[in-house]
Amino acid sequence: MSDSPIKSYKNFIKVYKENDERWKYFFIGIVLAFMSIVAFINIIQYYFKENGNLAMDIWAANYAKSIESTNFTNFFKTVTNIGNPSIIVIATIIIAIVLYLKNMENESIFFALNILGVWLFNELLKASFRRDRPSMKLINATGYSMPSGHAMVSLSFSILACYLILLYFNNKEKAYTITICLILLAIIIGISRVYLRVHYLSDVLAGWSAAIFWCGINIAIHRFSYYRRKTKGI
Repeated sequence: MSDSPIKSYKNFIKVYKENDERWKYFFIGIVLAFMSIVAFINIIQYYFKENGNLAMDIWAANYAKSIESTNFTNFFKTVTNIGNPSIIVIATIIIAIVLYLKNMENESIFFALNILGVWLFNELLKASFRRDRPSMKLINATGYSMPSGHAMVSLSFSILACYLILLYFNNKEKAYTITICLILLAIIIGISRVYLRVHYLSDVLAGWSAAIFWCGINIAIHRFSYYRRKTKGI
């Protein structure tokens, strides 16, 4: 008699843990991917239900106007520029080269391809929803609005960089500090898009949830690939 699905699942977990010393990232990736896709679907359902006129978008836009000031505007313009495509491309190339020079070819390819992939994924989603940007923008921005590319790509960049930092940095205190800073930076970049009125709040939330889904799935795949290589021939 064949094993029950539950028993087979328990056996897999046992074997997986024995062959991947960083097994927690595999399961964290799966959980994050599941939670984020649920969040993304809920945002999209809400968007279509309200015909694009979301209460939270109106509230966020009004709040941004209420706190608008020269200092805030200059700050958010600076922050949002960090998430510009040219900066992300340069940073991705630098990280990929550093990883390659440290004989981490798999990680170099993993990081570079995932940043390219999430960018293409964002363009595909934008082309699917075809949502226009807010009309009262503080800076120039072109293209469709949902999901926010700055929010989605910058958070993906931060999550994937944090994943590799946590894996390979020996100084865990420094690794955690850098991780927190990168995630906070990505969050502020997303907020800057709402303040500058080039995106609705729902665009940013959709971008964040899509980014977490993308990273969760690909981190799980990365760990599983490691597991398969290690157990090959067993």
